[in-house]
Amino acid sequence: MSRNISDNPSGWGKTLPGHTVEYDANYAMPWVDVASIELTFPGYQNYQLAFENPDFIYFVDMISMACAPDSKFGIYVKINDDYYIIAAGTGWLNVPLRQNPSLQFIAGDLLEYRLYITDGSDGTYSVITHGTKIIRPSGYGHPPRAYFMAEDRTINTSTPAVFIDDSYHATGTWDWDFGDGSVHSSEQNPTHLYTVPGSYTVKLIVTNAYGWDSVVRTNYITVS
Repeated sequence: MSRNISDNPSGWGKTLPGHTVEYDANYAMPWVDVASIELTFPGYQNYQLAFENPDFIYFVDMISMACAPDSKFGIYVKINDDYYIIAAGTGWLNVPLRQNPSLQFIAGDLLEYRLYITDGSDGTYSVITHGTKIIRPSGYGHPPRAYFMAEDRTINTSTPAVFIDDSYHATGTWDWDFGDGSVHSSEQNPTHLYTVPGSYTVKLIVTNAYGWDSVVRTNYITVS
């Protein structure tokens, strides 16, 4: 089950938790998404909110779940394919998502829930996501978050290492330092042949129009 968040599909109310902003339709507005999800033990259901409107920055204050009073259930929350929080409750559950600084969602971001039952209580579960959206300034976007993996971390001098870029929002340049004094690579997913046995530290710097990020993995590749 999925829903694309393009504006404010479910209405809103100022009595909802998270009403901490002086709302102004020319700048800041509340938003809420309400879903009814059928769960059958021992299965689970995934629910996605895809943020698509490029005109806003979305802040999520709270995720609320409710069902029968004695039902026991849990939720996994993922942000852009990364697990962010896991929580469980009986009858109802509030999961705060606001941090300092607040989590910010823009067009292209994905918020995903996996809902599951822990006591065998089938039924309809209400899931409410609510927060604030503000008009997105021109030129605002996410800087990249650098991350990479290697297909095989233990190799020999006749087998090239294969690196896989798994960064978020990296749309500009890639700079790979393989740790052996060789020329850096600007490919997104490079291969590299180490000619001397040893352990090597690998560093990746990624950029986009909004900034840059780097990740260093110490003694990541072992060459025999």
